[in-house]
Amino acid sequence: MNSMRGKKQSDNNVFITIKGNMSQGVGDADVIEFSTEGKLEKLGESLYLTYEESKISGLEGTTTTIKLDEDAMSVMRIGNVNYTMNFAKGTKYFNKYETNYGPLNMGIMTNDIKVTFENNRLKGITLDYDMDINGSNIGNNVVDICVDGE
Repeated sequence: MNSMRGKKQSDNNVFITIKGNMSQGVGDADVIEFSTEGKLEKLGESLYLTYEESKISGLEGTTTTIKLDEDAMSVMRIGNVNYTMNFAKGTKYFNKYETNYGPLNMGIMTNDIKVTFENNRLKGITLDYDMDINGSNIGNNVVDICVDGE
């Protein structure tokens, strides 16, 4: 992960494009892509990227906040869906995911996080992780997030 020290990014309206690719086996992949407006803020040493989910993501009515730190990332969702996912390269985190049918135990193994800056502005995030639910592998996810300032 590129160093965030000295990055100067204050309150900004941004245009965000998110492309997710979930592979559940050979030749079996789901791809979603959507664009939305969001907000990028620097608070302390962390960057926060916040946006409203859409029907395309299946999370309509939910606000997502991505928190970027020096060597880690968190995705917090609040609204119709409520959960937090934590990511750090080479680390496995376990989270509870509340559903109408009861809680699920979600395991997330981060393979890689790449954060790119251009002229001290966040331009993109690529996240590669494997996920399991209740101990059963459900696949690999690669998420590309592009950020364009207005």
